[in-house]
Amino acid sequence: MVVMELKRRLFKQSLTMSLNNMGNLAFDLGKWNEAQAYFQQALDIRRALVEIEPWRVGRRSNLSQSLIFLGNFEKTIGQCEQAQQHYEEALIIRRSLFDLEPQRVDRKKELAESLNIMGDLSRVTGHFDQARLYLEEASGLLRALVAAEPERADFRRELSTTLN
Repeated sequence: MVVMELKRRLFKQSLTMSLNNMGNLAFDLGKWNEAQAYFQQALDIRRALVEIEPWRVGRRSNLSQSLIFLGNFEKTIGQCEQAQQHYEEALIIRRSLFDLEPQRVDRKKELAESLNIMGDLSRVTGHFDQARLYLEEASGLLRALVAAEPERADFRRELSTTLN
């Protein structure tokens, strides 16, 4: 019984990756209603998985990723208020994960990504002072990542994007 439940949870996690990929494909094909449905299904499953196992930080990280996918979609189609809600929830999750494990590079990188996203949305919606605060915090995290691992081109690229 326990083995079956674990297999079901693993299947659901794999399913969410496929749903997000299908959402991206549908979006690229201009099928926005389908894209939104795929992203929402993935988000709903990941929320359910977090409710079942809230102590699993990987589940919460995956949830934040789905929130960002849906937020990105919403921002692109002009639903900035909904995007902001999803981005803010992702930021809260990622900040809490960073606070739990500040030494982990992926937690720092995820938090910087969320801060960049919030900074960009704040800029687009005319909240320039708030955008600056988000982007300054993101650049601080990214500078620390570049200093710790200067060979990582992805860190340098994200830092340069944040500073532009």
